[in-house]
Amino acid sequence: MTVSPTFQMVISCLKGAGYQSVSTPFRVASVEFDFPAALRGDTKRSNDLVLAFDLTEQMGETPNVKRIRQKVEALGRALDITQSKLVLTAILVGNAESNEVDELAETCRVLTVEEAQQDVPDSSGTDDTSWISDRIRVLLPLVLPRYTEGPQISGLSALDELKATAEKSLDKKFVEDILLASEHGEEAVVDRFVQTIERAILQEGQDN
Repeated sequence: MTVSPTFQMVISCLKGAGYQSVSTPFRVASVEFDFPAALRGDTKRSNDLVLAFDLTEQMGETPNVKRIRQKVEALGRALDITQSKLVLTAILVGNAESNEVDELAETCRVLTVEEAQQDVPDSSGTDDTSWISDRIRVLLPLVLPRYTEGPQISGLSALDELKATAEKSLDKKFVEDILLASEHGEEAVVDRFVQTIERAILQEGQDN
């Protein structure tokens, strides 16, 4: 099956984020389902099942969005029968009418990616696919800038930038601890926050 360059870039972007291709057709509740592309999330997004559809005109034929909705609805019913916890997302690559998107959104999460007018390399000589990442951001891992001490590109450290927008009464040591903990994820931030509160309560008790 011939697919558009934009469709290929969407699939490559998902695979680069850790998604794995699912062989199609596949069976759910004894029913066989065939999609242009299906991908499962990695261990952190294992409940995500992404279905991608190329709406660009390939081989003189444009896929019928109504038919796509019927197939996704059927899969959704099959997953319900098996009590699956998978979360369905449909990516429509190409031009789709807003009413068609709204109707499909009643069945699953829908993301749209317009067809690229032309594939033009950026100044580094590689294709710029950042616009695709923006369209499917909800499926991609959140990448935060690493906290480092000392001046950054802006001329200020991350701590100084945060202090500039925070309340003047904010404790500098507390902010620094939270920024450092953020490098290790949400749980580390929560743990550090709880430890800070416990120390404050203990200190208040000793003062009294």
